[in-house]
Amino acid sequence: MKIRLNLLYYLYWIFCLVLIIFLSACKPAPESPLRIGTNTWPGYEPLYLARTLGYYDNSRIHLVEMNSASEVIHSLRSGTLEGAALTLDEALTLQADDFDLKIILVMDFSHGADVLLAKPDIDTLAALKGKRIAVEYTAVGAILLDAALASADLTVSDIQVIACSFSKNR
Repeated sequence: MKIRLNLLYYLYWIFCLVLIIFLSACKPAPESPLRIGTNTWPGYEPLYLARTLGYYDNSRIHLVEMNSASEVIHSLRSGTLEGAALTLDEALTLQADDFDLKIILVMDFSHGADVLLAKPDIDTLAALKGKRIAVEYTAVGAILLDAALASADLTVSDIQVIACSFSKNR
């Protein structure tokens, strides 16, 4: 009986030693990079310049280029992004929808860089009356359209609004 207890005692310590060796060989899985979504906009260019200059080398930051602000917001809401470069109105819209969002950096201030594009035969804002106008409602586009219409004493009922999501490939 004493030999059997000694054997169990030694087997126990051998098992513990083997377990310690195996566990010490385990390394934690590398953390995935922080995915930051952006769309094409001049205000976000410093992020791409920093990437080009190598400031993100050996870091956990990965810029995810998307086609539109709407796509960035959708990806943020769905959890495929951990962060996003957003305009203030987009951030406020997300917060108003009870999305848990923290603003950590203001990168840029817009001083009239937004534009309304029209065909050559539309040479005044008043000429928009009765026309079809595409607008991305979850971004600055809706605010810009509202201001343009107000400048021409027009309302949304004076035009045909086409909701869209702009793409680099169009």
